[in-house]
Amino acid sequence: EGPIMALGLLQNVDISIRDRAIQAFERWNSKKGLSVLRSLKCDRKWLQRYVDKVIKYIEKDGID
Repeated sequence: EGPIMALGLLQNVDISIRDRAIQAFERWNSKKGLSVLRSLKCDRKWLQRYVDKVIKYIEKDGID
C-alpha cells in the first residue's frame, strides 16, 4: 500500500510532497522502485539530483 500511495504523491503539484515521496522510496530501499524513480523527470534541478542520488543508492545497496 505504501509504494502505491507514494506513486500518486510523485505527481503532486506541491514540490515538498514530491520530495517526501522520493524520501519514502529512499527509506524503502527496494530495487522494485527503481523503474518508477528512473521514469521521473523533475522540473527542479535540485530534486532531479536527489532522485539520481537515490537511484544510485538503491542500485548499490537496495534490497531485491
